Amino acid sequence: MQAVIELMNKAQLEVDIKEKLVYLKQIQELVIMKDSALLDSFLDEILAFQHEKSIDVQKFILGFLEETCKKDEFLCSKIVYPLACIIYDQDNVQVIKRAIQCNLNVYRIAFKFVAAKKGANNDMSNLWEQFCDMKTFIISLTQHENTGVRTSALKYCEMIILTQSIKGSLAASTSSKPDDVSLDMLPTTHPIMDFNKLKEEAKSILTFLTDLALSHKINYANLLPCIGSLTIIARMRPMYIGSIITCLESLNANLPPTFSKSQVSNLRKHLKMQFMILLKNPASIEYQSVIAAILSDLGVTANEIARNIPKTHTVESLKRNSITDMENERPAKKLRIGESRTTDPKVTEVKVEPGSIEIKKTAEDLIQELNSKESVVNLVMASIHRLPNRMPSIFQDCHTPIASAGSKVQIAHLARLLSTQIFSTDNGNIESNETDVISTLRDVKSEYPRSIKMAGLKERHTEVTRSRKIKQFTLASLINLSMDPPEKQKLSLSAFERILQGEENAHHAGMALERIQVLVGLATQLRGEVANAFRNYIFEDIRGRFELACTWLTKEYLLSLAASNQTTEFNDDNDGYSQCLAEILKGLTEKLDMEDKLFTHFCLEIPRFTSTAYQVIENYSKNESSSKLGLSTMCELILRRPVTKGPLMQKLLDLTIFENEQIQLQASHVVKKLYNKPELSPIIERCALRNFEMVLQIGDNQTSQWSEEFIKMHMSLFLSLLPKNHVIIHNLANIYGKATASVKRVILRQIEHPIRSIGMSSAELLKFFEQVPPGTETLLTRILYIFTDKSMPSEELIRKVREAYYGKKLDVRALIPIINGLEKNVVIAALPKLMKQSPKVVKEVITRLINPFMDVEDSVGSQQTSPLTPSELLLALHQMEDDVKSAIKAIGFCLSEKSIFTQEVLAGVLQQMLERTSIPILFMRTVIQTLQSYPKLISFVMNVLSRLITKQIWKQTKVWQGFVKCCQITTPQSYPVLLQLPARQLESVFLIAPSLQQNLQHHISLLTLNQRAHIPQSLLLTIENYMVENVKEMHDNKES
Repeated sequence: MQAVIELMNKAQLEVDIKEKLVYLKQIQELVIMKDSALLDSFLDEILAFQHEKSIDVQKFILGFLEETCKKDEFLCSKIVYPLACIIYDQDNVQVIKRAIQCNLNVYRIAFKFVAAKKGANNDMSNLWEQFCDMKTFIISLTQHENTGVRTSALKYCEMIILTQSIKGSLAASTSSKPDDVSLDMLPTTHPIMDFNKLKEEAKSILTFLTDLALSHKINYANLLPCIGSLTIIARMRPMYIGSIITCLESLNANLPPTFSKSQVSNLRKHLKMQFMILLKNPASIEYQSVIAAILSDLGVTANEIARNIPKTHTVESLKRNSITDMENERPAKKLRIGESRTTDPKVTEVKVEPGSIEIKKTAEDLIQELNSKESVVNLVMASIHRLPNRMPSIFQDCHTPIASAGSKVQIAHLARLLSTQIFSTDNGNIESNETDVISTLRDVKSEYPRSIKMAGLKERHTEVTRSRKIKQFTLASLINLSMDPPEKQKLSLSAFERILQGEENAHHAGMALERIQVLVGLATQLRGEVANAFRNYIFEDIRGRFELACTWLTKEYLLSLAASNQTTEFNDDNDGYSQCLAEILKGLTEKLDMEDKLFTHFCLEIPRFTSTAYQVIENYSKNESSSKLGLSTMCELILRRPVTKGPLMQKLLDLTIFENEQIQLQASHVVKKLYNKPELSPIIERCALRNFEMVLQIGDNQTSQWSEEFIKMHMSLFLSLLPKNHVIIHNLANIYGKATASVKRVILRQIEHPIRSIGMSSAELLKFFEQVPPGTETLLTRILYIFTDKSMPSEELIRKVREAYYGKKLDVRALIPIINGLEKNVVIAALPKLMKQSPKVVKEVITRLINPFMDVEDSVGSQQTSPLTPSELLLALHQMEDDVKSAIKAIGFCLSEKSIFTQEVLAGVLQQMLERTSIPILFMRTVIQTLQSYPKLISFVMNVLSRLITKQIWKQTKVWQGFVKCCQITTPQSYPVLLQLPARQLESVFLIAPSLQQNLQHHISLLTLNQRAHIPQSLLLTIENYMVENVKEMHDNKES
């Protein structure tokens, strides 16, 4: 025991976590493995380490709790509350998983422990209720955000189903777990545990597991252990094998579509292995055909399936065992010690250890006697003469008061210890020992007569008589003693300090509670230096003396309450309670670490909040190093102390527009958490809207006073609430319509994340598009761009925008984000207006039409398609003859995208325009640009020019000018085309491009006589006459 105490002290004082764990593991080895009798004595001290911040220490405590229950199931009632605290209040994923694993094992121990109890009592009922609450909480962790926690919760569900269901005969024959816990060990009329309710609960959890396995929401990492759990349940509980095989069969037929190829392959291998396990189970005889078909689908050969089917005689044997088990369910005769129930000589006789049975039986008999006060007094009086006259120092140092003294669990534990001691003395005569101990409890009065008691009294009387030489102290002797006030105060303080230093002595004497009452009473009555000394004493070890501080504060509150005629309304913060509260809060802020949750714990214990307390919490929240703890304290107080809701809620909302960005974001996060509470959401909405409306105070000449960060700060809370409440989008629209240009720019930059969270299917958002309040056109357009940036717009959204456009509530720019969702005729009709926009907008429109799939995919992963092909787009742009300038810019941008508008595409577009009755005005411009981009199309262009001659292109003046210019550019290839023109049109060509006449004359001179013969004479005369006239005209000009 001394070694355990030394290790305990070292562990409490050690700062290094690794060294602390070494000490704790050594303590565990001593109190569990070597001397389990020390376990009950040191359990509370070891459990005190659960408040350590270290993750490793908390995981160790969980392991210790588990080993404690395995060692002594009677200690379940002691460890259930620490285990529940760790499970409920833990945020660390590793600790949560370890806590679930611990509860998984401890639950079965507690189940066996409570099921074995024949009578009901409050301790057992509370124990079982706590485990049921933890069970509900852990099952809810199957929806946790962490994959590992979900997996642990699924394994816990598996344990619950196995524990709360009946084994069945086949399970008993095939199960390989000797410690399998089931409903078979629970009587149907148990006073605490409802047999039918537990059975139905197991069925409900199994249904949940099967539904989860078939749900496409489950991820790959959780699906594999879920399937494994279902297989284990089917093996060990044959009653559920049918529904489980049906579930796995459905899963094999409908694998989750979100899994990758490798995941699907591994999942099928896993299913194959699980079905092989089920096939080998004799309980699956009725489903062998189904399993065989599934295995065949999974690639298992018929020979391999046949090898794994259980043999017929094995199944028949199991069925016979089932019938035998049903017959054996009748209660058998009670066996004598050492007698075996087996009568078959072939079966080896199993000897029952008599000692353990009789120890348990004796302990049960002792419990009845220990519940009698008279028997306990007699037992104490029978043993007290063996005690020494003075308390041994080793006992004084090592003794730890039993916290649960007098409880039924502690009495049962004591009875078991007594029974063990009795039988450890003489194992040879069990029955006589049992009789002796019972008779000792009942008849101890006669065994130790009154003479023994009188002898002890005479001995003490003699000692008192010897000490009468010293004058006895009485208060009456101080009546005439005069003393100065400073001296009185000094003596009072000295006496008070001695009481403070006597903590250990009071603890060993069992007077710890009385000492606390004396200290608190003196501190509240004497105040002054006594109260200061008391406060300093508390803050020397605030964590260990936290309860002392709370008791002191409660005492001050009760005195203050009595002084104010028992009313809870106080207007004066200068009373003793307020001063005490202020001093304790000041000490906490100075002594504790900025992230120590003990501050929150104390605030929750405050009986009445004063203005000073509110100010301290607010200052804590405004300090960047302690803001996280201060804000979480506010949140806890608002939720758990309704009286603080009004003041603290206002302070918390004010921090959402605090100048420190980190504190502002943390406050907004806390407010969003509180927004889920229906009673708080209206308050938060009003404040968020009020803060947002403050940006309307900004005028055009006040922009410099309101920076962009300041505007963001006032709108951040409102925008964060938008995904939770879509209705307030109308408030956003109203404020946007009234805001200045600078504020609108900030809003447009900040709404992306909230709008994406709302989604384009929101009914309130569609209503917003339907109404289109004045001044919100740019906001709507920005929302459309956000939705269509990485996904296709929904049909409902497209319909609403189109209706708003036709109703002249939106201009044509609103069609740009959804242009690929519109019909072809709508896009063609809107093109003239779109092409009149700025070059940047024109470029965006054309880019969306020719590259609809660029970085944009819809919800199912298929690519967008444009309503217009590149050819149709180019043809539509050529039809814009009312605004030629806009058409020229748009066509030029199209032709610059050579990857889309290839020479084949351009040739096809030119060919289609040639086939029309009227040639577009920009046709020849496009021909020239095409030739410049693709010189290899020269032959194609010559054919185009020849066809234009057949269509009498000279009748369209602007197109004719483009024709002549193209001929001028394409010389000498265009000479044959020019020679195809009529004589009058050739003269027109020479008027437009005089240089062509000389070049054409030179070209004719180079032709052979045979080639010239094919040229019409009228053309030759036109060329020569036009040349003579030009020479004469030039001569006349020189003379003049």
